[in-house]
Amino acid sequence: MVTERRLETADGELLATVQQVSFLRGDGGYSQRDGGQPSDDPLPALRPTPEDRAPDFTDTQAIRPEAALLYRLMGDFNPLHADPAVAKAAGFERPILHGLASYGLVAHALVRQCADRDPARLRALDIRFTAPVFPGETLVTEIWRTPDNPSHFQVRARVAERDKVVLSHGWAEIA
Repeated sequence: MVTERRLETADGELLATVQQVSFLRGDGGYSQRDGGQPSDDPLPALRPTPEDRAPDFTDTQAIRPEAALLYRLMGDFNPLHADPAVAKAAGFERPILHGLASYGLVAHALVRQCADRDPARLRALDIRFTAPVFPGETLVTEIWRTPDNPSHFQVRARVAERDKVVLSHGWAEIA
């Protein structure tokens, strides 16, 4: 399911368009063949990161152990991020960092490495969540220039301690 939200000023000026893709396991059953609604066009192909060369930029960020608790101040009070019993019941060894916090750390890395620390230059960031990030880990964001367009970058992030890719198939546009 693709959800799209438009963020606008009170005067209707568009500030940003946010798209979220959710995989709904076990849901569905919709098909034109069975009299259901027609499907939308398929999503664009994923953009794998180059495996034939090293990243052009690497950014390393230590995530504080209390990061998920601080992030709750943004209004996301899901106990999965704070309560060890809830995290364990969900199949995690301990509370996980909010996905939006992980996404924000990657955006911050792009702004530092590719946009001269000017957040207004980050025009787009599209990335796939592949594994949880735990507070206290180290996030390594790897960034590749796209040869055919100097304002486009491919991105992935991994956790150093587990050498685990946690965000993949990323694409960013820097003005």
